[in-house]
Amino acid sequence: MTGRAITIAVALIGSASSANAQDSTLAGGRLEIAGQAPNACVIRAPTGGGGVNAVFESAGETSGRVRITELVDPTTALARSASVDLVVPVVCNGPHRVTLRSGNGGLQRLGTAVQGEGFTSLLPYSMGILWGADQSSLATDSGSALVLNAREARAGQLSLQIAIAPRDRPLVAGTYSDQIVLEFQAAN
Repeated sequence: MTGRAITIAVALIGSASSANAQDSTLAGGRLEIAGQAPNACVIRAPTGGGGVNAVFESAGETSGRVRITELVDPTTALARSASVDLVVPVVCNGPHRVTLRSGNGGLQRLGTAVQGEGFTSLLPYSMGILWGADQSSLATDSGSALVLNAREARAGQLSLQIAIAPRDRPLVAGTYSDQIVLEFQAAN
């Protein structure tokens, strides 16, 4: 019961004099709210933007498959030209590095090696990216990866182009494949 009496007494003292209410000083405090947004890159599923002798097929949230409609000319066994443009939605909230590389150095024939003078079982191609104001391209048989360093945050659509040029050596019969890795690395 004492707690209640004290509360009532404080209420009576506060209302007993209106002049005391005007003379009271204001009390204040400060509350700080802080958080941290670590550097991150978010990549969405790629989509096909068009192609010649090639079709893009989605294979999930972050992958897809490019199928060459007609890899070789049936009368000469020479590789036919093909190209495809892909669009990859990306958000990077700080500086980042983009790396694009070929797993095999080109379209490589699967299975055991087949010999044949004048034939080839590796079909190099070119790939290029356009990301913001940065643009670069690379031939898969160069032995290196394409690297772009973005010094600022970016959000938008990265454009990826893949192009196969006709070659002067016929391809050994078989199935050809490669894996392209597109990697975003947020800066520390």
